[in-house]
Amino acid sequence: MELLDPKNDAVFKLMLVDDDAAEARISLLSAILRPESPITLTTVKNPHMPKKHLRDKDTILDILLELDDGRRIDLEMQMAWRSYIPDRAYFYGGKLMTSQLSRGQKYQTLKPVSIIFLLNAIGFPDAPPDHAHYIFSMKERANLTRIPPYVTMHFIEIPKLISKLGQDLRPPEDLPLLNWCKFLYNPNQPGLDEVIATMPALKKAKKKLEEISADEEKREIARIRERGRRDYESDLEDALVRGRAEGKAEGKAEGEAKGKAEGRLEVLVALLTNPLTAKLPNEEIAKVCGLSITEVEKMRAKS
Repeated sequence: MELLDPKNDAVFKLMLVDDDAAEARISLLSAILRPESPITLTTVKNPHMPKKHLRDKDTILDILLELDDGRRIDLEMQMAWRSYIPDRAYFYGGKLMTSQLSRGQKYQTLKPVSIIFLLNAIGFPDAPPDHAHYIFSMKERANLTRIPPYVTMHFIEIPKLISKLGQDLRPPEDLPLLNWCKFLYNPNQPGLDEVIATMPALKKAKKKLEEISADEEKREIARIRERGRRDYESDLEDALVRGRAEGKAEGKAEGEAKGKAEGRLEVLVALLTNPLTAKLPNEEIAKVCGLSITEVEKMRAKS
C-alpha cells in the first residue's frame, strides 16, 4: 500500500497529534529549534480535526504545541507559498504572546513562542542556493545588541533542503532535519528505510503514517483536503485568466489607451467581487491588474 502524502496538512496533523506521536513531535521540533536544553514534553493544544470545514480554503490545520517549560509552538505544513505567509506568521506570533497574559499578570511571565512553516515550495528565491532554513527574530538594526527573541519565525523549504543541501556532507546537527524532510517529501521513495533506521523517532512516525494510510476514514479526510486544495487552486487560476481576458476584450473595444485603463479596472472589479479572490492581498491583486496598490485600496473601499 502506498503511503499517504505527509505534506497534506490533514495527514501531517493526524500523524503528529496523538499521544503515541510524542516522540516524533519532540524529534521534529528538536531538529528545527535546536534547543539548548532537551525537549521532554509536548502537549498538543488543538488536537481536533474540523471535518466539516476540510474543504474550506480558510481552514488552517496547524498544530499548536506547549513545551515542558511553557513555550508555545505553532507548527504548520504549507503546500504552496503565498505572499501573505510572513504576515500570517507575525499574526500567529502576536496571538500566542497576548494569549499568555490575563488581567494582573506581569509581562515578565511571558514565555517565548515560535512559528514554524514547513514549506513544500520556495518562499525566498533570492536567498543563497545553500540556504533553506530561515530563522527570523527581533534585533537592533545595526546588529549592535539584541533583545530576547520572544517571537521567532522559522521557514523551511523542503524541496530546496533535500535537493541542494542533501547532496553535500552536512554537519551532524543538520542531519535530523534533513532526514525528516526526506521523509516528509516522499515517504515512498526507495532507500528511505536506511535513513529511517538511523532515527527511532522517524521510524515511529512512518509507522503512524502506515496506520493512517490503512484507515479508510482518514484516507477520505486526506482526499477531501487534497480535493479542496486543488479546487481552490484551479478556481483561483480560472478567475485570474478570466479577469485578464475580460480586460483585454474591453481594451480592444474601447481603444488601446482607454481600453487598457478600463480593462485593468474590469479585472480589478472581477477579482474583488469573486469570493475566491476577494481576500487576496492588495499587493497580489495590484500585480495582476497592472495597477498601483493605492488604486486597489480605493476600489476595495468602494466595493
